Amino acid sequence: MKIKEVKYKSEDYQKLLSFRFQNLRKPLNLLWSKEDLQDEDKQNHFALMHNLEIIGSFCLKKIDTQTIKIRQMAIKKGYQKKGYGSEVIRFTESFAGMHNYKIIILTARLSALEFYEKNLFKTSGNIFVDVSVDSIKMFKFI
Repeated sequence: MKIKEVKYKSEDYQKLLSFRFQNLRKPLNLLWSKEDLQDEDKQNHFALMHNLEIIGSFCLKKIDTQTIKIRQMAIKKGYQKKGYGSEVIRFTESFAGMHNYKIIILTARLSALEFYEKNLFKTSGNIFVDVSVDSIKMFKFI
């Protein structure tokens, strides 16, 4: 498995968008909206690759000089619960450190809450509905 940065609007970016749709939107019977893809050009996009297959995705979005946000994180079924998600977290922590970020934030689906807590993220605020799924904001100081 390797993590590969994907350039916005490249052929690989289109493949990554397709992966994100299949794994994050389609299961919820949702299409992309203009807002969903807003600021894609201002984010770092990454694919988890196994041989030539995309098995995971995530984006990193700068919020301010101290804070970076993990977005659109997904691991393909069949590869979940094998440590790939934790690899994404470790990669993000390293990326954040190299770019002098102090806080990583994210919006977690409640179904993934245990995973993020295992990776030492803390909850913030109340449960809310995000893209039709019960979710909660989380953070981690690095």
